[in-house]
Amino acid sequence: MIYLISEHKATFKNCKFGLFISPPCSSSRGDLHARLSPFEEGHGGETKNKKSSKLSFAKRSKLFYQVYLIFILTAVLACNNNPSKNTKNNNPETINKTDENKATKKTEKKEDKKIYNVADETPYFSECKDIECSKAAINQFISEHLKYPAIAKEDGIEGVVLLSFIINKNGSIQDIKILKDIGSGCGKEAMRVVQLMEKKEVLWTPGKKQGKPVRFKYHLPVRFKLY
Repeated sequence: MIYLISEHKATFKNCKFGLFISPPCSSSRGDLHARLSPFEEGHGGETKNKKSSKLSFAKRSKLFYQVYLIFILTAVLACNNNPSKNTKNNNPETINKTDENKATKKTEKKEDKKIYNVADETPYFSECKDIECSKAAINQFISEHLKYPAIAKEDGIEGVVLLSFIINKNGSIQDIKILKDIGSGCGKEAMRVVQLMEKKEVLWTPGKKQGKPVRFKYHLPVRFKLY
């Protein structure tokens, strides 16, 4: 194959094609002689073919990648715009139930932490079922474990130490405090005796509010008297 090269458009006539151009073609602008060997022509064609194949492969890869991205984005948007999910989320009944459940949980948490000073049923000591039994059992427990402080005996100290503590829903006690002390070690001794309830795992029957166990703040007077 022979390439004819010209800088301007020309009308070629009376051209004889062979291995080389002979005679040269005439044009209105002048005569051009072009000689191109078959080896050079073929080599240039292979280079062009390789370049074009690389370009076409790159274009195909780019097109495939774009189509893949479009497919992924379409799938994600379809999931996010799922009408069934939106219907559930926007359903007034579902929203109301969710709000009610949250409010109930918050109320229950507050109730768990709330401490009552007055309840429908006061706590009872040990296995007692009424107030009289509970008072008698407490007095017996104190008299069995209380030790009169030596300094209080020497100084002739008598009186009442007032303690407070929390009775939990499970009947255990915590947060023991001295509200009133008469000195000479009496307050510490009264607290020690109450702490024995924890160590000996003596449980109380918890107080109740509307039939449910609640945390209750109990006040216990401990009397010190010399005989």
